[in-house]
Amino acid sequence: AGENFARLWLCPWFIGLEHNHGTLNNYNLQGAWQLDTIFQLAKQNGIYLLLCFDHHGMYQTDSPGWGGGNNFWKTNPYNELLGGPCAKPNDFFTNATARSLYQKRLRYFVGRYGYSSHLLAWQFFNEIDNVFGPLKGDDVVAWHREMGQWFRANDPYRHLVTTSLTGGSERPEVWSLPEMDF
Repeated sequence: AGENFARLWLCPWFIGLEHNHGTLNNYNLQGAWQLDTIFQLAKQNGIYLLLCFDHHGMYQTDSPGWGGGNNFWKTNPYNELLGGPCAKPNDFFTNATARSLYQKRLRYFVGRYGYSSHLLAWQFFNEIDNVFGPLKGDDVVAWHREMGQWFRANDPYRHLVTTSLTGGSERPEVWSLPEMDF
């Protein structure tokens, strides 16, 4: 069909490297191998990839609007009940241990996939503003600033950095961050 761009959205049901109980800083290597294969195929076929690390459901405790099927906080490895450092979802964005663990995952991604000339960009979330009710927007924005700065300092290949918000959300406080390229 002539496509030359694809977005890969990592989540519990698709190549979730750190999206299920027991995977906090202990990545799913089967998923990593699958992602290796996708990167090889992308290069062979001239496709550039946007790699999205997470989705909003990982920080959702209930989801009445989604039929109850989008509340993955209960399986999020950062959840304190599963051995993680966070008592509640917003802690992921403010807890120093959680940020340090997440940066280790980012380092893993840079080390494993950053080499690829077919990696167009890193994307932190899919539609994170879907959970701005239980999450504090200011904390999410500050986290994006910090993690974007981390990429600037640690990605020697200088890939583009972004995140994702819903179509009905403008959120200039996110898009005005110099750490967000688009």
